[in-house]
Amino acid sequence: MSTLTARQQNFVDDVVSGMSFTDAYRKNYDCSRMLAVTVNRKGAELAKIPHIAEEMARLRAEASERAVRTVADVTNEFLRVAFADPGKIVQHRRLNCRYCFGVNHAYQWKNEAEFNRAVQVWEIDEQARREAKGKKQRPAPMPTDEGGYGFAFNLSPHPACPACLGEGHADVFVADTTKLSPEDRRLIERVKVTKDGIEIRFRNQQDALTKAGQMLGGFKSTVILQNPDGTPIAQAPNVVNLTPDEAAAAYRAWIEGKE
Repeated sequence: MSTLTARQQNFVDDVVSGMSFTDAYRKNYDCSRMLAVTVNRKGAELAKIPHIAEEMARLRAEASERAVRTVADVTNEFLRVAFADPGKIVQHRRLNCRYCFGVNHAYQWKNEAEFNRAVQVWEIDEQARREAKGKKQRPAPMPTDEGGYGFAFNLSPHPACPACLGEGHADVFVADTTKLSPEDRRLIERVKVTKDGIEIRFRNQQDALTKAGQMLGGFKSTVILQNPDGTPIAQAPNVVNLTPDEAAAAYRAWIEGKE
């Protein structure tokens, strides 16, 4: 494996500690004259250099081995999974519609080029309608740019929008996992690209909480049978490893038999 320069080693250490490629590159290299897109590209390119990628993989493997060593470490790992916030990874959002922020709530276009394409499509459709024989079709209204330009898809709905009534439309957002902290990433079991989109499988948080509780002894219960006067029953030879319900039933049977 090739020797890393001091900056490359610092870059690797920062990435392994949870920093994104872009932020790690910006921290360790002079980016004062670079555009953000350039910094992002250079960070990704640096991370793909074979000996740098190998060093990151090696350090991550060592960190993984150190992470789980004792029963306490395992318990803490279960607790971290149990209390991680899935909302930092996947979010259901309500986003603005095209009429929310248009001038006088008219349809708003991203830019003039998008509007011009819409006009061209309308002209083609209008020509086809006119040439159709024996068919009376109502012409579609020609697009206008009365609502102006500058539509941004990720804004919240305008509460006074007459088109969507302030509801906007539903959207599912998946965070960039390279920018998540190690604490948040541990909740992800698998990320898969399917024909229907991105599929994220989370670790079972309820199962993790149950296992943590078991390791901490939180689910151990001791059932003590008592006499009506509150004193413990001295002997109960037929009662072994009873559940609380079984113990209650046995107690009732013992009392009824005694009476």
